[in-house]
Amino acid sequence: MKRVVLKYLGYKGKLYYFEDSQESTLRFSGVRADLIYEFSLREDRNIKTLFEVTYFVARDDGEESNIISDLKIIPNI
Repeated sequence: MKRVVLKYLGYKGKLYYFEDSQESTLRFSGVRADLIYEFSLREDRNIKTLFEVTYFVARDDGEESNIISDLKIIPNI
């Protein structure tokens, strides 16, 4: 499991896009279903929100997919 702070960019083409502090984009092909609804990830509500993202990399036939297992909003200070 990896844990990082990322800014949410949105949902497009069945992928969830986040950006790290170096402005690199990370794509996630899966998110726990309850998190999708809890944080409205298929809507625009939390775009540009900072999250603590816990994820793992799944490998299938040589392809890698990032899967989010937990999310926490980082409050603005």
